[in-house]
Amino acid sequence: MEWQQLEYFRVVADLEHFTKAAERLAISQPALSRSITKLETELGVTLFDRLGRSVRLNSFGKIFLNHVERALKEIHAGMEKVAQLNDPATGTISLAFLMTLGLNLLPDMIGKFNRQYPRIEFRLYQNATPFILKYLEAGEVDLCLTGRVDHQPGLIWHKLLDEELFAYLPADHSLAKRNGLDLAELAGQPFISLKKGFGMRTLTETFCEQ
Repeated sequence: MEWQQLEYFRVVADLEHFTKAAERLAISQPALSRSITKLETELGVTLFDRLGRSVRLNSFGKIFLNHVERALKEIHAGMEKVAQLNDPATGTISLAFLMTLGLNLLPDMIGKFNRQYPRIEFRLYQNATPFILKYLEAGEVDLCLTGRVDHQPGLIWHKLLDEELFAYLPADHSLAKRNGLDLAELAGQPFISLKKGFGMRTLTETFCEQ
């Protein structure tokens, strides 16, 4: 059984007519008929009921068509994947990123990248650091943009940039008029922060402990 036979069978099943199917496939009708007959011989059953010049799938043909369509879909997906691997300028990148990076940094990065590689698409996942790392470890994404994390086996990270941290204070706070602060000056002050496990919360606690 050959892949081409399955494609021929699918087209005949779709058009229910050998002549029309042969025209679409750009082959002769006798060649198409021989291919279908050979396929039926290999399966040991007929797949079509002949109705004059037209044909119609019988019960065997309907069952077989369901499997053929899935098989052809997988074959075409495999061919596309191989083509993408053979041409690094095409394909899809799965990228997970922190929610805070979705407003400015990420759109600029993707925009610049797509101008250089216009045939590459992005599949984006936005979440907090713990979930992003799980995506990466499970192989659900190719890479991620997140805050610094402790060393984890199997993962490699590279520093992309430094960002400033700002303390937002009530206007009448005693430190509100200052242009800069040492973190030690905020010791004992109540904080509004993210939940435990979030990258920024972990980073803030690390700075405070130091």
